[in-house]
Amino acid sequence: MPTIGTDCQLILDGSGYFIEPATYKVQRARVRRADHTGQAASPVGCGAGAGEIYIDRGPGKREFQFIVVCFNNMTTYAGQHIITTGQQFHDALQSSYNKVNTQLAFTAPDGGTWTVWFDDLVEELSDVRSQVDGCQWYMHVTLVEA
Repeated sequence: MPTIGTDCQLILDGSGYFIEPATYKVQRARVRRADHTGQAASPVGCGAGAGEIYIDRGPGKREFQFIVVCFNNMTTYAGQHIITTGQQFHDALQSSYNKVNTQLAFTAPDGGTWTVWFDDLVEELSDVRSQVDGCQWYMHVTLVEA
């Protein structure tokens, strides 16, 4: 089992991953909307009694966004070589993303645990000409709190 701070920076669906520096974001938008009050117009006919109200239902679900680095020849915090290749990291994320109607376990870099939906995955293959020792990917991940 991967351990944050020892051999990974976060855990998703049982696999540990390292992320690109300065890419981890958590967004929690408020659930809100504007609505009409539904009051009738004033007797004068100028509509002074009708209005708009702001309905605030509080914070919504968390959305986690980060970029996973799927590189070859990475090392743990202790300097030990990670035998998993960039392609294997890529394939593990792809496998988690391909699960249909499945909630996944997620452990954030701060150790918080969440049940999430894997909402979006964007694969970015950096300069293909420099891939001498195999493909190295940047995987843009979006998770949504279940």
